[in-house]
Amino acid sequence: MALMAIANYLTTESQLDAEIKKELRESGVTLGPEQLRLAKEGMMRAMGLICLGIGFISVVFLVLAILVYRYPLFCTVGGLIFYIGFNLMMAFLIAVNDAGSALAFLVSGVIWKVIILVGLIKGIQAAVAFQRERAQSQNFADSQIQSDV
Repeated sequence: MALMAIANYLTTESQLDAEIKKELRESGVTLGPEQLRLAKEGMMRAMGLICLGIGFISVVFLVLAILVYRYPLFCTVGGLIFYIGFNLMMAFLIAVNDAGSALAFLVSGVIWKVIILVGLIKGIQAAVAFQRERAQSQNFADSQIQSDV
């Protein structure tokens, strides 16, 4: 995701130029150079924020992956929340331009999305079982220490 965000940010200007030219051709609207520059700057800022947000979420996923052995339940639930939130946010951002595209985004890669969701849900189940076992072993160790005293 981080690499995708960086690549999108680096190619944003050329993508915007191509899209603006296409839209102007299709609509037949003529914009002055100042209007064109202002519109492009606004779109560049918006794309920069989107790429920054995707980069931030990818860093959060990496941190959760690093900390999952220390805090398994927190990290798996956090990962699930961020994954669902990311997909809903992207669908919303796409829906701003075209509602049909948002549905297409949610459906595209549905097999991978289901695999990731099932994996995260199974991870949560495993984390709950792990914490239960950890608590039981800690209680057992505490009772052994008390009986030795």
